[in-house]
Amino acid sequence: MNKVFLVVALLAPSGASAAALSCSIHPKAGMADADLPALAKVTKAAAQSTALKAVNVAAATVSSSELESEGGCLIYTFDIKVPGKTSNGEVAVDARTGELLCQPT
Repeated sequence: MNKVFLVVALLAPSGASAAALSCSIHPKAGMADADLPALAKVTKAAAQSTALKAVNVAAATVSSSELESEGGCLIYTFDIKVPGKTSNGEVAVDARTGELLCQPT
């Protein structure tokens, strides 16, 4: 099953359920940010590589990144800057499997 979702669905203000994201790690509510890295099985570097490959633009760069609990899922998020575009796209990668969860539109 293709696990690519629209960024809008992932980051909608109303929130998406963890089940809708098909993620593999569900941190406990209220878990401290400092404790999240111990749950991740994929390195930030590996997740970033996946994110940049998803954009498929050689000159794309990561402008910011974060390991976070979003919608009940532990994910890496990357803001990707693509030359010639005025806004950044956001890519999400599952912190356990390294699978792409959403990519910029």
